[in-house]
Amino acid sequence: MRAVECVARADGAAGWCLLIGAASNAFASWLDPDVAQAMLTPDTVCSSIFMPSGEAVPEQGGYRVSGRWSYASGIQHATWVLASCAVAGQAPLQVFLPTRDIEIIPNWDVLGLRATGSHDFLVHDVFVPVERTLRFSQGAREASPLYTLPFQALLWLWFAPVPLGIARAALDALRDEVVSRGAGRIGPSGHARYAEAEAIWRAARAFASDVTERAWAAALTGGSFAPSAVAETGVMARHVAVSAARVTQMTHELAGGASLREGTLARAFRDAHAAMQHVALAPSVWENAGRTWLDAGPPG
Repeated sequence: MRAVECVARADGAAGWCLLIGAASNAFASWLDPDVAQAMLTPDTVCSSIFMPSGEAVPEQGGYRVSGRWSYASGIQHATWVLASCAVAGQAPLQVFLPTRDIEIIPNWDVLGLRATGSHDFLVHDVFVPVERTLRFSQGAREASPLYTLPFQALLWLWFAPVPLGIARAALDALRDEVVSRGAGRIGPSGHARYAEAEAIWRAARAFASDVTERAWAAALTGGSFAPSAVAETGVMARHVAVSAARVTQMTHELAGGASLREGTLARAFRDAHAAMQHVALAPSVWENAGRTWLDAGPPG
């Protein structure tokens, strides 16, 4: 997570693709170990889509897959893609597809996180053997501590470092810009807003670190991860995304015209607001967590 934050600080889209690639590779642990080992060569890069936008039709030894998926971050660099499919009368199924079997639709023309290359892709009548399919509800076959954490908690923990890195880059770039022009030019109110933005970022990072460290401690001890703790990971990830967007809004305003020109400040503003739009970080995260906590109490 620190590595993802560091890369996102250099470039938000690069951090996002590192997150997606690392998380997608990790999902091979839901497969038979021999199958996973064969897939995960030193050159393996995975992308993944969790919306069941395709269809998988059972047949002897596997499934026949067709469909169109959106938001496939890093797909142009991927060797595999994990795609979610609807199956008639069953829970959604995830399938690992080699990217040689897909058609990329280059339509990622967006405001922020542009360099993630999160294009659509098409699959038409491709056979996927059953050993390259999984359902997250069945749990990982790998016994390492990481996979004792619930799938949804893992996703939220993995998302948080990206907006943290993006917002840190904005704060650093603003400071460089202001110092180069003379700190007195933004006035007392500007000084106060810069300090407030720093406080917002540091508080969000401390929250993320606290939640992550306690989740990892629970994983190491093999303890149960209660619904209230899962909800906390979601609250943390949503809070981090909202805080990062707020910080980059403040740096954008404080930088004045300097934030209009292409560079770190403009890119961070766009990237942080784009990250906050991800479905995993939607306002409903807070609603669902609030309901969970009111029923069971918050963790700790």
